[in-house]
Amino acid sequence: MKTAEEEFIRQAKLDWGDEEGVNIETIKDALEACYMNGDYDEVGGDAEAPTGHYYQIEHWIVKCDDQGNRTVETYENEIQAEEAFELLERDFSVWLGEQEGV
Repeated sequence: MKTAEEEFIRQAKLDWGDEEGVNIETIKDALEACYMNGDYDEVGGDAEAPTGHYYQIEHWIVKCDDQGNRTVETYENEIQAEEAFELLERDFSVWLGEQEGV
């Protein structure tokens, strides 16, 4: 039985693997292909912020820093990913000076 990660990679290869220059081998590659094609649940932040630029796809959050480095965080389910995304949004708002730190 395939894991959710393996299935996600397989589907991303089917959807975008034939595009020029797109090599999808890892979950990071698959998530990046989704993001570049406008397929994501939430997006926020800024590469210059301490939180970085980030986006959520299903139960994964990808964080991107100002150097172009990307990290993938995997959560047990989408609810946990949404909660983590909300915390990133809060921290980003504090950095922007939109709200007081908690």
